[in-house]
Amino acid sequence: MVSARWMLNSLVLIVITSHLVDCENTTPASQTDVQYNATWESLDSRPLPPWYDEAKIGIFLHWGVFSVPGFGSEWFWQRWRGNYSEYVEFMDKNYPPGYTYQDFARDFTAEFYNPDDWAELFQSSGAKYMVLTNKQHKGYVVLTSKHHEGYTLWPSSVSFSWNSVDVGPHRNLLGDLANSIRSKTDLKFGVYHSMFEWFNPLYMRDKSTNFSKQTFVGHKTIPELYELVNTYKPDVIWSDGDAEAPDSYWMSTDFLAWLYNESPVKSTVVVNDRWGKGVACHHGGVLLKHKWENCMTLDKRSWGFRRNAKLSDYLTTAELIQELAETISCGGNILINVGPTKDGIIAPIFEERLRDLGSWLKLNGKAIYSTKSWVFQNDTVTSGVWYTKGNENDVDQTVYAIVLEWPKERQLLLGSPKLTQDSKLSILGGTGQLKWSQTSMGVTVQFPERDSLSTDWAWVVRIEGIDIVRYNATWESLDTRPLPQWYDDAKFGIFIHWGLYSVPGFGSEWFWNRWATNYSEYVEFMKKNYPPGFTYQDFAPEFKAEFFDPDEWTELFQAAGAKYVVLTTKHHEGYTLWPSKYSFSWNAKDVGPNRDLVVFYVNNFYSIITQVEEYKPDVFWSDGGEGSSVEYWQSREFISWLYNDSPVKDTIVVNDRWGDETMCEHGDFFSCSDRYNPGTLQAHKWENCMTIDQVAWGYRRNAKLSDYLSIEELIYSLVSTVSTGGNLLLNIAPNKDGVITPIFEERLRDIGSWLTVNGEAIYSTVAWSSQLDNVNSNVWYTQSKNGSAVYAITLSWPQGRNLILGSPSLSDDSTVTLLGQDQELEWRSSDKETLVIFPDKETVSTDWAWVIKITNVLN
Repeated sequence: MVSARWMLNSLVLIVITSHLVDCENTTPASQTDVQYNATWESLDSRPLPPWYDEAKIGIFLHWGVFSVPGFGSEWFWQRWRGNYSEYVEFMDKNYPPGYTYQDFARDFTAEFYNPDDWAELFQSSGAKYMVLTNKQHKGYVVLTSKHHEGYTLWPSSVSFSWNSVDVGPHRNLLGDLANSIRSKTDLKFGVYHSMFEWFNPLYMRDKSTNFSKQTFVGHKTIPELYELVNTYKPDVIWSDGDAEAPDSYWMSTDFLAWLYNESPVKSTVVVNDRWGKGVACHHGGVLLKHKWENCMTLDKRSWGFRRNAKLSDYLTTAELIQELAETISCGGNILINVGPTKDGIIAPIFEERLRDLGSWLKLNGKAIYSTKSWVFQNDTVTSGVWYTKGNENDVDQTVYAIVLEWPKERQLLLGSPKLTQDSKLSILGGTGQLKWSQTSMGVTVQFPERDSLSTDWAWVVRIEGIDIVRYNATWESLDTRPLPQWYDDAKFGIFIHWGLYSVPGFGSEWFWNRWATNYSEYVEFMKKNYPPGFTYQDFAPEFKAEFFDPDEWTELFQAAGAKYVVLTTKHHEGYTLWPSKYSFSWNAKDVGPNRDLVVFYVNNFYSIITQVEEYKPDVFWSDGGEGSSVEYWQSREFISWLYNDSPVKDTIVVNDRWGDETMCEHGDFFSCSDRYNPGTLQAHKWENCMTIDQVAWGYRRNAKLSDYLSIEELIYSLVSTVSTGGNLLLNIAPNKDGVITPIFEERLRDIGSWLTVNGEAIYSTVAWSSQLDNVNSNVWYTQSKNGSAVYAITLSWPQGRNLILGSPSLSDDSTVTLLGQDQELEWRSSDKETLVIFPDKETVSTDWAWVIKITNVLN
């Protein structure tokens, strides 16, 4: 799976190239008579030149006058002139008064610059010519021909005295590297080009007219682009012009039409998506369906060279390989940036990382070059495993699993691939076949001894003979899908009922329905408190959510010990908490809080939402179980798409409310009726969806303390649910202001406090052979997943500190401990019962329920 979440967790910039993804059956532009018009609709129809998708790996070089101070970042001039304190202090401390940015140029000497050495390094890094099944794989190099400072690394005819020939190294840095790359390697060569220049007077004058004039574009940007293409014939043009001016100002579509139709590189060139404000990520399709590029830096804090960078500022080799694996698995290319020094040196730390990467790719390149995305990107059971699909003759049968962490006890569990008796598994760089077995949990793979392999960073399992699973739009097929493991491990989630019904805060979340159908208490409430003619829609402006702070909510849910959160993005009233294009003027953006409550929330925690492709939920909690059939809702067709082709196909779980006949019958988990808690072990995964407020799911202003479940009652619900194989989804109800009131907060924090001590008996456990003790009705059981421990959870403190258990049979090797304490407890057994002696109550760390852990249980 891919998601926005994994990109936000690293310093990554995503770039979409303006071409289509699927190039397996396309014809290069040179073999057609297609002419492209100067419109995005036409330009976006150009097929992606196949070399780019096959290459996978490129090297980015940020080099310019900013390399001379080597401080802060490549935005040095802009930061200094903008009076950023650390830049001003740096200049005051190290340079005389009156020193200008232009004065740095004479020290940009590049005296040790050897483009042949650079070319050798880039080829060794793995961004190089490869031979796999008689196919060539060329990497690529992209040089910053000009950054936002305006200084060009070639003798630009429109950058007089502000280029590398006129001032500084007095040589054509770009031309020299292009020659070395092409004569010494099989790499492709590309150029980065900033369309704007921070302090160019022509640009600043155009900017002052709100870009109604195009003086700078006509005199500088467009001439430079034509000069770069005609002189150096780049295979990549990495434009950077999305900051301020629209694409119409830059005349982008006119240039690209010439580039695709008439330029000397029309057949091979690829371009990115930064051709004007608002263009990025918009042309060429949706992110996951379009070729994209992870443009990232080895120095996590800067693209340009920094003289004061610390070791901790650089990605490790393992982190770099992780970036590579995640990117290629999800259909992207990776463009790895290094920042050379002003002297023309690629610092040893950069060189080491690139050579390490090349060493890894010599063994594992088959899992990277010319591969395609598989139906799964990351494994459904084991984190840190990413997949690619081989692009060889047996394209549909060879899959590569890139394993980022060495498996414990050399046992790797894979949940995504389904194997046949003819399947073969091996490690790239290893010898012989790997032993494996198919279980209900997945495929267990036996790894060899670690010292027998030639890499220390990541290991690639080649899997031949995959049994590819697709789910048809029938319950018979859909019900065969395995439950994603994360959900069964999570055990505890938070439900949030929030909407316009929170404004009256009376009765229940069914307020509108009850009022419209003349329930007397609702009619009387409205007559007493609102004027004649007041409608339900009139509540919307009062749904302001002015105190809604998603960070505070997130902290509370984490403190509660919840592992997932489900938000009611739309209840039966139809009002959506996101700006749904199908709910005009009846959503949180158009009326009420005037903000997208879902996106604010998703950026802080997982949630359930109805727009799968935009918000990528991990849980889809449908509520369509009454009054209509699955045919009406087209439920099976939607779930089939969700399981097969959606961006969350690997991780998504759904409930069972998809039509009249589906409740307790079909779905990843059964929620059945509200507050469903059968009290006995169920054959299918289920969820106890229940409320803290016993009367309603929505917020009620007039609720009494006695209406709320106590912490003891909540822990009973949690324990009894998990013991019998369920998850607990516990509902809270924020008010119209966006506040989770203190009574809800206290209950959640109390649960979290209990789970901090006793979570071992809840998370990632499985049902034991007994759920409720056969002699003590206050004791429920769970078991560790590997069967090494049984947990007995007693809901009441044992009388006289003597706990009687009837279900477990203990041996002389058994140990009994109380969670939260280190010492073993005294115990003794008879034929039918076991007596466990508890410690003094004042020495234990919880007041509500207590868990004893028993090892070496005989039954």
